[in-house]
Amino acid sequence: MSLETLIAELRRVGQLTESDSTASSAYQAALRDLLAGLGVLQPDGQTFSSRTARSFVQSLLRCLEEGALGADAWQGAPEEPCSGIGARLTQALEQHRRACSPQPQPLRVVRTSVAIIKARRNSQDVYLMQYDALARQFQPLGGKREESDASSAATLIRELREELGMDDLTPERDFTLYPLVEGVREMGISESLYVLSAYEHNFYQLLDMRFCPAEDDSTRWLTLDELINGRTQDGRRVSRLIATHLGEILPTLRYSLSAALR
Repeated sequence: MSLETLIAELRRVGQLTESDSTASSAYQAALRDLLAGLGVLQPDGQTFSSRTARSFVQSLLRCLEEGALGADAWQGAPEEPCSGIGARLTQALEQHRRACSPQPQPLRVVRTSVAIIKARRNSQDVYLMQYDALARQFQPLGGKREESDASSAATLIRELREELGMDDLTPERDFTLYPLVEGVREMGISESLYVLSAYEHNFYQLLDMRFCPAEDDSTRWLTLDELINGRTQDGRRVSRLIATHLGEILPTLRYSLSAALR
């Protein structure tokens, strides 16, 4: 069925009338069943569940009539005014499902390996973080495990090579990988896909590093205060993953680099 047919049927739903239509009766019934399943219509498919529900259909209808919804609406991040509506809708729906479903099931399961890289600068402890454009925040180095990865440690080594741009980075020669905490589970809304996700985090610290990572605007050493506050000093978002799960032990960890940063 065409967009024009959908608009015509939504108009009929909004008026709560039955009339002749070019759409099949099955199409009409399916549309009403969908709205009833969403709780917009009562189970009879003939009555709005509230004034808000009716307003929702009217708003949806106007969006379709005015061309405010299309493929472009699903391309942006939630904070983008027009192209981010799809992300905002998905995010809001998943937040609602997480809060109101008796047993919300994640849409994805992710196993991650996370690097703790600690140094000292100007008498302060600092931690290496990298900006993730999809998540729109600074995050610790590392990433999700792929089928080709033999272990969580292998995942982290692969990610470090990719994120630091050092294809020949080699454990034992260039650093020692020390497991800190493994199998940390949590449920949350993904910062990049906006859906409820189940995570299993494995934290490792890099020690005895015999190289110093290059710094730029996206790869920075952040202070513990920035990690805890979730913001850099210049206002950019910072993941609280490390602060949440390792905050108490971070001050006790050894430095990854033997010399202080300049």
